[in-house]
Amino acid sequence: MMRVLRGQMARIDDGFPEAVSADPTRLRQILVNLVGNAMKFTDQGQVTLRCGRGAAPSTMKFEVTDTSIGIDADLQAQLFDDFVQADSSISRRYHGTGLGLSICRRLVELMGGEIGVESVPGKGSTFWFTLPYGAADAGALPETDPLPATGRYKTVRPLHVLVVEDNEINQIIIGNILDKMGCDYIVADNGIEGVEAVQTVDFDLVLMDVRMPELSGPDATRRIRALGGEKGRVPIIALTADAMAENRQSYFDAGMNGFVSKPIIVDQLAVAINSVLCEAGAAPLESIEQSAP
Repeated sequence: MMRVLRGQMARIDDGFPEAVSADPTRLRQILVNLVGNAMKFTDQGQVTLRCGRGAAPSTMKFEVTDTSIGIDADLQAQLFDDFVQADSSISRRYHGTGLGLSICRRLVELMGGEIGVESVPGKGSTFWFTLPYGAADAGALPETDPLPATGRYKTVRPLHVLVVEDNEINQIIIGNILDKMGCDYIVADNGIEGVEAVQTVDFDLVLMDVRMPELSGPDATRRIRALGGEKGRVPIIALTADAMAENRQSYFDAGMNGFVSKPIIVDQLAVAINSVLCEAGAAPLESIEQSAP
């Protein structure tokens, strides 16, 4: 079976289980990182996600194949180590990719799986991982809502939000969350575009990815704070998969007001919005419905 998604392809093999007992949040984070990296490095061609059964019983195998620049053989074994990237010039252009791969490795290993890469320089790469799974409870259905939501929230007043995020999949996920919360939003693909957007448009809030090409989230935040006035004081929430405490402090030092880890949980985003706005900016939908006349 083949599905076409925004110019990319997903292949789901026959016999792939429709419902399993596994960790959906960690699986989502791994796939977002691998597919996002593949799209980031693929200037021309395509990215394909294949979902199938692993060689061992009760295992799933996921393969993300791209037509990117590829990776030299002597670097492939080190690619999943902390803070490793294939080339310094690539690191400057595609900031943060090495950290995402190290996170993927840790998550896969935590769930008892394996991860690896096969690549030919100049032709592309295939990142793959396997995960064991248990039998789903009787009557379980596949998850249909793509959002990692545990609650439903609506903003209590109209909020105009800037989303600064280079990963297209994350843009879609965050946009879906903001749509459901009743926010208007604009997407900037990197830090430079984010700073330009703040200079030209008035926003109530900025959701800022930390690791981006061209200009990182903390550096973009410093430039926004240097604008002064109302624009320089716009609340900024950091979005990142890097939740290490020492790095988190550096985001606040750069001038960010809040922090939400990826994959984004709607409850945590609502709490962060309320905190940085110093008001009940987002409230549970049930409470809004109950208070309505």
